[in-house]
Amino acid sequence: MAYSQGNAVLVIDDDEINLSVARMILEKMLKCRVLTAGNAADGLDIMKHQPVSVVLLDIEMPEMDGFETLAEIRSSERLRNIPVIMLTAVADRDIIARVMQQGVEGYIKKPFLPEKLTEKVGKFLRLGEKAITVLVVDDDDLVRTSVGNWVTDALPYHVMKANSGVTALEQMKNHAVQIVLLDAGMPGMDGFQLLSVMDMSERFRDIRVILMLETEEEEEMAGEEGSDLLAGKIQKPLEKDALLEVLVEVARGCHVSGDSGKYRSAEDGESSNINVYA
Repeated sequence: MAYSQGNAVLVIDDDEINLSVARMILEKMLKCRVLTAGNAADGLDIMKHQPVSVVLLDIEMPEMDGFETLAEIRSSERLRNIPVIMLTAVADRDIIARVMQQGVEGYIKKPFLPEKLTEKVGKFLRLGEKAITVLVVDDDDLVRTSVGNWVTDALPYHVMKANSGVTALEQMKNHAVQIVLLDAGMPGMDGFQLLSVMDMSERFRDIRVILMLETEEEEEMAGEEGSDLLAGKIQKPLEKDALLEVLVEVARGCHVSGDSGKYRSAEDGESSNINVYA
């Protein structure tokens, strides 16, 4: 996988299994860049040379333990403001009390529970980013609901919904939208007609559109579409993982208040039902 340089999580732990598990959970569920270090010295060196949004720091490590490492972080003018979450395998009351006296952002008990890990870490990743807003435009209630849930559960994006092209235009006029997931075959104003209207308006020039296609005719029309706003297409019936991949890939090129480059790219390679335009 290729990741952007921003919004990285650094995990410092002398246990390779803990490092692997944390990386797997965070990359899969938060789509963030994960850096790992097997000891305090390597972790401090990474922090000095790469941007880090939050540190997961194990307490019990040889040579320099988590408390000593935290003291080094807090004594550095450059590093002291980085959020630190302590990791502990022992839920001893005295240890927890000592942890919370250190001015850290909390602690996580090992072995990791995926929900707890992502909940604790996710909020610190989002503090520094301007969220992508995705507008889901489809006349099918089930599609709008399913897509909305998939996106908000997996990605730090804001989701809006519209059941028609006309409603979508109103939403885009009144709210900052970066990506439109657009059903090509809606009644009334269909996706292609809406895209044409958007092309004619300067106010929509930074929005990126992903067409959701269902028929061969729609596929052919999409292939002939010359809109500068069209960033990708995906086939119906929608598949969750495929949809999230194309969304993240398109989000890389979005302009969000001058704060871009904070989302991971999709895995290299092609899928039969995804097409992302460069």
